[in-house]
Amino acid sequence: MGIEVYLKEKRDLVNKFLKDLFNHLEYPCATLKETCEYVIFSNGKRLRPILVIASFEIFSSEITKVLPSACAVELIHNYSLIHDDLPCMDNDDFRRGIPTCHRKFSEALAVLTGDALLTLAFQIVSESVTKQENNSNNILRVIMELSKSAGIQGMVGGQCMDVTPQYNKETLEKLYSLKTGALITASVKIGGILGRASKEELEVLENYGKRLGVVYQIIDDLLDKGTENKGILMFYSEEEARTLAWKLTAEAISAISIFGDKSIHLKELAQYLCKRSY
Repeated sequence: MGIEVYLKEKRDLVNKFLKDLFNHLEYPCATLKETCEYVIFSNGKRLRPILVIASFEIFSSEITKVLPSACAVELIHNYSLIHDDLPCMDNDDFRRGIPTCHRKFSEALAVLTGDALLTLAFQIVSESVTKQENNSNNILRVIMELSKSAGIQGMVGGQCMDVTPQYNKETLEKLYSLKTGALITASVKIGGILGRASKEELEVLENYGKRLGVVYQIIDDLLDKGTENKGILMFYSEEEARTLAWKLTAEAISAISIFGDKSIHLKELAQYLCKRSY
């Protein structure tokens, strides 16, 4: 199976779970349903939940068991995009080719929608305990990973570095590892946790995820034509940045080589992300 086919197959699974989730939610305010669905179904790539699934598949084929946690990661990712786009942060007017949430609706509704998606993520993970009684301890570990990657030691911490700013060439990788890499790393680890990976196997997955997260942000900066005076292009030429991205990609792939053919999709995902042009 080629990587494009794999991505579509898993994206369809994630989208179906999310559609079922939002169709069965009870909303006290119809507008909140509209704003949440506007953001969630705005043509996202679903990279992070697919990483959860690909990591889990190293250890198990029962994908239904991992879908709530995979989709929780996607909800957290979209919450962060809504808040990043706000006028007080990046002040972006468009996301994925359509108006950002605050432009389409209002700043107040954008903040509330982000809050709703963040808290819903923890709701669906915690609810999955009742369906996986023998896996409750691992669900708690998933909640811990999500909390850490989304908070002070993850996205929030990285975003704070970005807006202050408090970084230079030496600390740029730290910024990337928090702002973007933390949730990507958590995605890979969560798949392993739910697949009952050993401590040593989780360390391998973490090493892969950390490198992949930095690569993702490097390529993002290179694809964003408006970042000549920020991000990696402040400190590296485009050629140097691409060389660094491929170096980290090779290290990520090397890290998961212990899993053999079982990690083929993680390997292909790393290569795909480094080559991406959108």
